[in-house]
Amino acid sequence: MEFFSEAVFSTSRYGQPVILIGRRRFNRKYSDTRGYRTRWVCVRAHRGCQAKLVTIANNIVSWATYTLSRYGKPVMELDGYRYNQKAKMMGPKKRWVCVKARSAGSQFLTSRTGRPVIQMGRYRFNLWSGSQGKTRMRWICVKVHSGCQATLITCEDIIIKQRPHNH
Repeated sequence: MEFFSEAVFSTSRYGQPVILIGRRRFNRKYSDTRGYRTRWVCVRAHRGCQAKLVTIANNIVSWATYTLSRYGKPVMELDGYRYNQKAKMMGPKKRWVCVKARSAGSQFLTSRTGRPVIQMGRYRFNLWSGSQGKTRMRWICVKVHSGCQATLITCEDIIIKQRPHNH
């Protein structure tokens, strides 16, 4: 993962090991008896940040960040995938459901005229006019006039359904 190539292992001013990734800093939380597998937490954990790392032999093997969606619901990002917390789960254990779309595969952009578009590789989608102001939005391929019937359905900026292209 190219994101982890910028990870820097360092020590804090008190001599404790830290990992620096971009603007984030992680402190060592737990290490097994051999020092082989180590868990790291964000330095802002006391302020509510739940970002976590797991390293094995100083190689990052797992990365999870926890945030809230724009509707206030918990969202977890783990290794490039997004998960929504299953509703009505009681107790300390939580169940997370994959959204089935890699976050890095598509780009939400604006066109030259200021309208929202999605770019997925060489394909581009425009927002369907009937989806304005709704949570669940339909996007149509820009080649619709040429007969392409490809569409995307998004919910909270996450692709949940995709119809293939014919070009």
